[in-house]
Amino acid sequence: MKHLNDTLRAALNVAIKWGLIHRNPATLVNLPRQEKREMKVFTPEQAKRFLDYIKDHRLEALFWVALTRGLRRGEILALKWSDVDLDAGKLRVNQALQRVNGETLTCGTEDGEVAPRITAAFAARCGSTHTPQPPA
Repeated sequence: MKHLNDTLRAALNVAIKWGLIHRNPATLVNLPRQEKREMKVFTPEQAKRFLDYIKDHRLEALFWVALTRGLRRGEILALKWSDVDLDAGKLRVNQALQRVNGETLTCGTEDGEVAPRITAAFAARCGSTHTPQPPA
């Protein structure tokens, strides 16, 4: 509802600017309050069980990053091997994927350090601690 109202309000503001209307009726709307959904997160025990379960999975390093860095889904999906610096133990999160009207778009984000265990998982998958390569 809020997104629809925001879009309509923006369009009507353009109509005001163009002199088509004198007042924006969308500003008079009282939107219903949105319920805040409680975030569901793993307990430490559940996280440990999950990490034990995914051991040696081809996406183990990605799961580690997702669980330990708190990245959003779009940030995780936008990661590339060039974003991983195994030597420095760094992960560059510089973009996120977003789906808009059926199109996949990217937008900028931030950098962060990678825990040594994640670095080790990436290194094990690519077979080297120097140059990250996608697993075969």
